[in-house]
Amino acid sequence: MMRAGSLQYHVNPDPSNTSISHIHNLAEANTHHFGRIPGNDSYSTSLHATPEAFVFLPSLHIHSLSLMKLLLFFSRVSSLVLSSSLLSLATEGSNNSDVLNLTSTNFKTTVESEDVVLVMFSDRTSTPIAAQYATEWESAASTLKGKGVKLARVACEEEELLCGNLGITYDGFLTYALYYYKNGVATRVRPFKLLKAADIVSYMAKEMLPPVTKLTNGRAFLEFIKHPQTAEIVTVAYLPRQYLPLEEAAPSFISVAKSYFYDARYAFGASSSPAVAAAAGVVAPAVVVYRPFDDRRVLYRPLTAGDTPSIAEVTEQDLKAWIDAVSLPILQEVTWENSTLWIEQLHRRPLAYVLVNPNQDPEGTKNVLDIIRPVAEEAKFLMNFVWMDAALLDANSKLVKRLGLTWNGAMRPVALVITGWSDDGRWIALAYNQSEEITPMGVRKLVWRYHSDEKPRPAVNSEVEVPVPAKIKEGFLTALFKIGSKVLYFVF
Repeated sequence: MMRAGSLQYHVNPDPSNTSISHIHNLAEANTHHFGRIPGNDSYSTSLHATPEAFVFLPSLHIHSLSLMKLLLFFSRVSSLVLSSSLLSLATEGSNNSDVLNLTSTNFKTTVESEDVVLVMFSDRTSTPIAAQYATEWESAASTLKGKGVKLARVACEEEELLCGNLGITYDGFLTYALYYYKNGVATRVRPFKLLKAADIVSYMAKEMLPPVTKLTNGRAFLEFIKHPQTAEIVTVAYLPRQYLPLEEAAPSFISVAKSYFYDARYAFGASSSPAVAAAAGVVAPAVVVYRPFDDRRVLYRPLTAGDTPSIAEVTEQDLKAWIDAVSLPILQEVTWENSTLWIEQLHRRPLAYVLVNPNQDPEGTKNVLDIIRPVAEEAKFLMNFVWMDAALLDANSKLVKRLGLTWNGAMRPVALVITGWSDDGRWIALAYNQSEEITPMGVRKLVWRYHSDEKPRPAVNSEVEVPVPAKIKEGFLTALFKIGSKVLYFVF
């Protein structure tokens, strides 16, 4: 049986034989595993481009979802900071601002007269808590002004009719919305990376490019992959020298690039120039992802291994699944800045989170993460791994009690928990035995258990369960929570 949010896999009938090769087999049953370019051992600890549909999750007791609470808290803080910061921008007046103030009287003429404009719709009912991002938004507007690109804002509290007619709503934690207008046509933009001037400038510069940028020389290539100049995740296809149009030489690559076009994290390029391939240190045909974490360059292995003879034969589904997987760090700390990204991942694949004590026990934290990291890489196509400060976890939460996690005085537990959605729409969790030392083999067995058909499985549910309906509408991930007798919807 396949778990909801997971990919197809083969089950090892004997958990005692769980090994590195078995984890690799699980991953390769879903998609070809990625490879590294030789000589690239750089490392740093520092998804999905098509517009997402609303996903209604089962009714849950809020205390049962400690991880979700943390992510929602981080997400709420980030959205409130950005929204309230724009409030301070609005009060400065428009005379000294490069950000356009849009109202019902000038909105239509502005977005239709400008080639491109990025509009922030802000819910102004929040209490102002910071001004940092107002400065970032203004700084980005000043930079882009010289390039003929405009940033604008709409204060929806004052422009209720305009925002209502445009379908701009603010439910739950979402307190702002970003829309990219090109010749008057609007596309909703994922907001989680557009919090700093550099991100905004990079995104708007990318939107001036076609879905796939043709790289004709080594200098253009080096500029294109420079982070964060173009995007966080840059994918380049290297084609043999030929005279076929790009659409015929790499149709799946083009389709995937178009699906990511309005996602601020991604940019795509292609080249059939031997000089560009030489500058990149690759041999065509090849597809390479460039990213600012873990291994900085990652090869799409089926091409280099000869399993797929040409880029034209790469399927859109395989390429997209691979890019989604390698676009996420192998093991990253969850912070308020990246919380929205990990929230989005929860409905795609299971999430394994490690609770550690970085402030109280930095050496022990490093040792635990060093043990888990190789297994997290092996299981990359099966689930995501993150870590967080255990001090943020509520000792009295039902999740802690259900999983049998224990506190040692002020020291929070070092623990590993895998969470996700079951086939029947239940939120399930599986914890590493706290009485046992965390080892690579122990982590592999836990991964195997999660993807096996073992029962019973620890389940974290409220008394009232609802089925998971089909995806509806364009928008963001939506969760339904039951707190006491009240049912609340949070959109993030």
